[in-house]
Amino acid sequence: MKRVLMTLNVCALFAMGCTALGQVPTLINYQGKLLNGSNLINGQIGLDLQLFDAESGGSLLYADSNVVDVVDGLYSTFLGDNTYSGNLKAAFTSQEVWIEIHVNGTALKPRERIASVAYSIKAQGVSTGAITSAMIAHGAVGSVQLANNAVNSNNIAFGAIHSENIAFGAIGSPQIANGAVTIAKIGSDAVGRLQLIKGYESGRLNMELLARTNIYDFSRAVTQTTITFAIDFASEPIVTFGVTTTNRVFAAENGAAVIDRNTNHFIVGIEYTHETVGFLEFTSLGYAKPALALVNGRPAAALALRYSNTIHYVRAADPFGIEWNNPMTVVSDADNLYSCLSMSVIGGRPAICYRDTNDVLRYLRALDVNGTNWGDSVVVDSDSGGGQNSSLLEVDGHPAIAYQNGTFNELRYAYSDTVAGTNAIDWNVVTVDSNGDPGEYLSMAVIDENPAIAYYEDVSNDLWYARALNTQGSVWDTPQLIVPDDDSGVGVALAEIGGRPAVVFRLYLSGATNVLFYYRAFDSVGSSWGDAAFVNTAAVDAALCQLGTFGGYPAVCYYDGDNSDLVLVRSPSTNGVDSFWWDAPITLATNGATGIFPQMAEIHGTPAILYINKDGTRYEYIRSGNPPANSWLDWIAVEP
Repeated sequence: MKRVLMTLNVCALFAMGCTALGQVPTLINYQGKLLNGSNLINGQIGLDLQLFDAESGGSLLYADSNVVDVVDGLYSTFLGDNTYSGNLKAAFTSQEVWIEIHVNGTALKPRERIASVAYSIKAQGVSTGAITSAMIAHGAVGSVQLANNAVNSNNIAFGAIHSENIAFGAIGSPQIANGAVTIAKIGSDAVGRLQLIKGYESGRLNMELLARTNIYDFSRAVTQTTITFAIDFASEPIVTFGVTTTNRVFAAENGAAVIDRNTNHFIVGIEYTHETVGFLEFTSLGYAKPALALVNGRPAAALALRYSNTIHYVRAADPFGIEWNNPMTVVSDADNLYSCLSMSVIGGRPAICYRDTNDVLRYLRALDVNGTNWGDSVVVDSDSGGGQNSSLLEVDGHPAIAYQNGTFNELRYAYSDTVAGTNAIDWNVVTVDSNGDPGEYLSMAVIDENPAIAYYEDVSNDLWYARALNTQGSVWDTPQLIVPDDDSGVGVALAEIGGRPAVVFRLYLSGATNVLFYYRAFDSVGSSWGDAAFVNTAAVDAALCQLGTFGGYPAVCYYDGDNSDLVLVRSPSTNGVDSFWWDAPITLATNGATGIFPQMAEIHGTPAILYINKDGTRYEYIRSGNPPANSWLDWIAVEP
């Protein structure tokens, strides 16, 4: 949603369900204004509010998901009433807190820094037991701060002071009266090896709060954090730890290791695997392209059963897609589903376009934000042969579809005059290119606020690019040839990378066919191209690609037809071209013909991929690992 403008206002706090007089509430009122161009938005939207500790990148501190009603562009919601990650109070212990807004899954940039008012959520005073010895700086309370005889044995509860509460060397023979310590006053096993060495320190970490440092490695997700000792050791300590967990994602074979240590701190790295979830298994599925999107804070999929001409919709039961609800049939008249299905969130609700049994392009939209109920489909383009290789997006706040018409050999673009697009009369059709046979492979994205399409032309076997001259897409510029080489452009995927259009596609090179290549424009609209890099230099049949940006770095997933694997590759640079060679490919799924028709999406900051398994009987969903819930790391550092 490139043309959404937002005004940010973190307002005064007020309590919800408070019982104690003067208690500080745990909700933060958040208000904003949404516009599409100069038009005020009305209706429901899915709103994710995410808190980070940095203006860009950084660690996710907290995340909240709500569905809000927008009236004349204005809306109001709360932080703290629908949490799916982190703790709101804990988030405001960070020195800096930046808020990032996601509207129907689209992140609004830049982030805004939260000023001091929101920090008052931590200002509810000091409750009983709130201050512990760990919160008092070493040496902050000494004899100067205590009146003579202010502390005596009557003020100290029995067993309140242990060796852990006494600084090393703080009590020696001058502080102990003759005969004050007897055998009766020393507990059984109270003096052991740890009390005789120079010093030690211990603690516990909640691993769910650790920052992920490698979101691309599906084979092993890694988190790491730095632990600073309360008091510096005299020499580098020995650190040991153990893991306690009730989380099934954090498997027993996963481990933890010390990455670095010195007398002041140590860094621990924790490794755990991703999880693949198989669902919607049918014996006669057939190979047909699925669709994946983030719908009201959860991953959702549109799945095609090619041999039964049906399309099914299914949404996850949790924010990350660990568990999935039962699928529901939303279309029963689909045809030629090999590559004619696409799904996107339109006006806060999931929507689907497809080709029906009469070879006509149709569109339907859910009646609610979750996709629990769906409306009837409408005809978008009544010409036979429409809807091939379709791509559905929300453009300027309205549904829009790029597709090939195989009967007339044209690349077409359809857009709706209304936000919903649920009436046939709402739709307009524009011919973008009619030369040769354009659009056998195509990809659409919003580039510098206007819709754009990268596509393969099947007669001259070239890669082309076209961009609209307005935000609606009613008028298009003359298409331009990007790569003229034979058989270049198969499997093309288009995205905006670092403010410029970029494509990934299969490039033909003499003696090394099917090299995967990345190409980026010199300007923001794509009027000239030339920055390039190799995604994969091996000769692979990467005809089905997806391009996205995760954590600021472009990444590509594709089906490797030569090796029958699902593969992910990431660029080492944020624009994809500073380094001519991308990182080594990561095989995510193997075992023969696994990974066909991959669909990649960003699910709460991490990449997730939906694909078809090896024998065409099941769709599978794979996601990058997440910090495991209900898992703790107990550690102890001992000075040698």
